[in-house]
Amino acid sequence: FEYFQEDEVKYDVVRAGYWVRGILRPIEKIPFYAACMTLEQVRIGPQKGMYKLKADSSIVTPQGALDLILDIFRSPLYSVEINGWAAEACAIMGEFSEPRQYISSAGFLPDIVNLLTGDHEIWRGQAAITLSLLLYEATARKICGEAGVTEKLSDILNSKYSSPQLKQSASLALAKACWNSENQVQGRIAGAIMPIIEQVVDEDERNWCCAIEALTPLCANSENKLAVGYAGALPALISRLNHEGAVQVQARLLSSIATLIAEPFNCDKAVECGLIMRLAKMVQSDNVLLMQYLVVALRSLCRVERFKQRFIDNGLMDGLFEIARKFNSGTDLGAQTGAAHVRLQVATMISILADSEVFKGKMIDHGAFRALEVLLRGPEPSTQGQAAQSVGKLATKDEWKDQAREDHILPQIASLVKNRNIEARMEAAQALRLLAANTKNKSLLVKAGCLNGLRDMLDQEVTEARVRATDAIRVLARDHYNASDLVAAGAVRPLVDLLAETDPRIQGNSADAISKLSQTHVSDTRRTIAEWGAVPKLCTTLKHSFDVGVNTNIANALSNLSRNPQLDANAVMAARSHTIVANRVGQIPPDRVAIENRKQMLDEGINSRLKELEGIHRTSPEFVRHSQQTLAQLRGEVDKIELLKFSGT
Repeated sequence: FEYFQEDEVKYDVVRAGYWVRGILRPIEKIPFYAACMTLEQVRIGPQKGMYKLKADSSIVTPQGALDLILDIFRSPLYSVEINGWAAEACAIMGEFSEPRQYISSAGFLPDIVNLLTGDHEIWRGQAAITLSLLLYEATARKICGEAGVTEKLSDILNSKYSSPQLKQSASLALAKACWNSENQVQGRIAGAIMPIIEQVVDEDERNWCCAIEALTPLCANSENKLAVGYAGALPALISRLNHEGAVQVQARLLSSIATLIAEPFNCDKAVECGLIMRLAKMVQSDNVLLMQYLVVALRSLCRVERFKQRFIDNGLMDGLFEIARKFNSGTDLGAQTGAAHVRLQVATMISILADSEVFKGKMIDHGAFRALEVLLRGPEPSTQGQAAQSVGKLATKDEWKDQAREDHILPQIASLVKNRNIEARMEAAQALRLLAANTKNKSLLVKAGCLNGLRDMLDQEVTEARVRATDAIRVLARDHYNASDLVAAGAVRPLVDLLAETDPRIQGNSADAISKLSQTHVSDTRRTIAEWGAVPKLCTTLKHSFDVGVNTNIANALSNLSRNPQLDANAVMAARSHTIVANRVGQIPPDRVAIENRKQMLDEGINSRLKELEGIHRTSPEFVRHSQQTLAQLRGEVDKIELLKFSGT
């Protein structure tokens, strides 16, 4: 605040201004928060008995100033002119949050709204300017909406007598009023759309800039979007897009266009008007502000399947990959405010494009994995999660999984499963499961340290996290060399505990992982599984489950746990033995772990349940096979052969 002594400020009635320290300042240039503080009664003339404002250095606090300004609206003595001064003073004070809140709660907003219908344009303008600041507050928007602010602003915009300056102020006020959804509807009903569009096509830059400011929030609901689209605003907006134009203006244009093309009709219209080609010229920009709005518009376009080919043909896919590299967190551009938003939108668009099977190969050939590797290294979990999701969508063929490995995706995914953000971890676990279907990738992911992160996810409260973690672990467990690492990471106990879950996906994944681990030739792994109580829990789950997938995995696990691993073909191959399984019978001692497991299964009465389920799941050859293998071992046929031949009888 700037303060003046009383003798330094004098009101000049003839010139309608103030002399401030010897300089004449017009009323509209006076710092009203300093000069308009106390009142002076008019003693002569037609306004005798009314009060004028004058400077008073004794007012030293904004609160005191506000109380005095707002007091004007209480009194019937003041003319519209003085109320206009008070409105301007409110505008100056309303630049700050606390005074705005105070004014909004003081009960005088309807009086300021009513000034919009005053006789003098200058005071209508001051009221509009004031409202454009006060309406930052949600409370103010609601109160002013009930007082008819959108209708009164629409009347100003539709009036042929309103000056361009007044319409500009009204547009700015309408922009803030339409942050409230009810006011958006009222604005359309009151006829605000057509005069706003007329301003958009105006050649005066200030006119159409103010109109665009109002257009974006006004079109936040679907009906308004369609009304604006049918009224022909898009050709005018798109024609003003210029990659060499002023950044702030272009950003506002992009914001309005992005809002409008969220509606399918408008999106089609925008593409017809050449929007894709204009945006393709703008992706080379290094300006973070412009890029924040540009990526939002691009995202709306790439969501439409029929436009994806044009998107790629016009170089926008390559442009996205370049934006990812240019705005990565390790560069000066990537460190600027707003760059994180750009990275998130780029990761989202790559994920959207990857939904289309026909474009995946082209995306990978053009460097999608290299761009995603950059995004995965960023600091924002939301961006990392979207990038991991894109990796999962693209890694659907073996050659593409190989490309992901060559582009150094695996260490980033393995690291992300240890992230604190659970959403990012879930996306990473999903991508990891798909990448691990490639034999070479399995061992590299384990070496990169993914197991501890997956193990920790098994204890998460979020169900989907446990589903994805168990799914990834069961795929990794298919490689016998990972078994000891999984046991060392402590994965066995939670896998066994998760058999008691009610979600069949978790039950099935856990049983499958236990089944794969129990196939290993490392005897300690099977012993560890048994010690954690896997057999009773597998039996209990099987007794209550009717899900054929879950039951097949459990039957397979029981079969593996009940047989001698040295007589398992997979284990023999893993041990690189040249002796075929049939010839190994009688050459090795009985397996004590398997014998104990079979005893527990018989105690649980699982043989009768397996026979029952063979009838229920008779259409599943895989379940029947695993069930019959388990039943054969439970009948002791294998044991008898082993014991007889081992004893030499």
